[in-house]
Amino acid sequence: MEKSAAASLEAPVAPQGAPAGAIRVLALIEEEFVSGVARNLLSLGRALGEASVMRGTRAVSLRIATFDRRAARCRADAGTPFVCAARDAGLQVDVIPERFRYDLRAARLLAAHARRCAPDVIETHSVKSHFLVALTGAARGRRWLAFHHGYTATDLRMRLYNQLDRWSLRGPDRIVTVCRAFADELQSRGVPRERIRVVADAVEEEHFGASRGIDQRRAREALGLAPDHAVILSIGRLSREKDQATLLRAFAELRRRAAATPLVLVVAGDGPERERLAALASRLGMGAACRFAGHVADVRPLYSMASALVLSSRSEGTPNVLLEAMAARVPIVATAVGGVPEMLQDGVSALLVPPESPADLAAAVQRLLADPARAADLARAARAVAAERYAPDRRRAALEQLYLDLAPGAVTERA
Repeated sequence: MEKSAAASLEAPVAPQGAPAGAIRVLALIEEEFVSGVARNLLSLGRALGEASVMRGTRAVSLRIATFDRRAARCRADAGTPFVCAARDAGLQVDVIPERFRYDLRAARLLAAHARRCAPDVIETHSVKSHFLVALTGAARGRRWLAFHHGYTATDLRMRLYNQLDRWSLRGPDRIVTVCRAFADELQSRGVPRERIRVVADAVEEEHFGASRGIDQRRAREALGLAPDHAVILSIGRLSREKDQATLLRAFAELRRRAAATPLVLVVAGDGPERERLAALASRLGMGAACRFAGHVADVRPLYSMASALVLSSRSEGTPNVLLEAMAARVPIVATAVGGVPEMLQDGVSALLVPPESPADLAAAVQRLLADPARAADLARAARAVAAERYAPDRRRAALEQLYLDLAPGAVTERA
């Protein structure tokens, strides 16, 4: 079955149906589910097509390529949740089968696929894709736009990839990152500042803004929650940089401080730290007060029941979970790291605390629970920020201009 999956990729590329003169973009992304990064790419793909039709500007034709280990063992068109969502959105997506995480055969397939698609711009969305494009020369003869979403260090291999990124990021014509803090970090790693562009992620405000209208009864029942439980919500990958361990310790402290309030911590997401975090919750005597919900495809019902969204990360860019909570009008407590202070103002649109401080985190959540009117004011202010500064059209316009700048005929000098 591996041969048939690869063969589908090696066949001639079907016409994209793009208007004459369109800027052809091939975006390489590694996503199995529709995460924040994936959701932004899908939203961008839809918005680019709609904008070119409405305004009659030079169109941008976006084609997506993604890796799938399952495709090396079964039908290439079976589709991960991300692949299915992309196709449902009317976007062209190609699956590159890989047998394991760092399959060099998949890298060769990627390079060959890029040659057949002949894009004007090749776009990469992760440390791994940056490295593979640099290694194979897939961007040779075309413009290269790399997206930097921050670093994770889940294992030794990933840490080595992070180090290799210093080499990989010498190649792109432009690098897009999501906040000034990440731009500074890239510059400190040797990336010329003139190649870096800061373009924040976006949130579909109407989609998440509808959370408050969702009937939360069924969602509460699925998690075994009573109607009077005050829900403290955490959404994100269970990994060390997200530091849910500090959140668990803060929640244990909060339960001691607010013993009369029926509190439940709902942790949505999965990742390499799940077993360690579950063991910590047990040692802290959480019992039924902590629910590990795993990966949740539609998080809006969780926002509908949340009294507060808590982000306990050690490092962040512009976290999509914060954008979603802002649009959903959920009061926020977050650590003041990375791009978070660029998004939210302490005491105006959220409560921001230092990282790795369970006491500060617990105190901030307690302040929200004790003053619902203040919590509602913060949530309203945050929603206004989301609507004004993080609208998909604003992001689309910034990236559309980048594609135009990188298109054939544009003057783009490598530093």
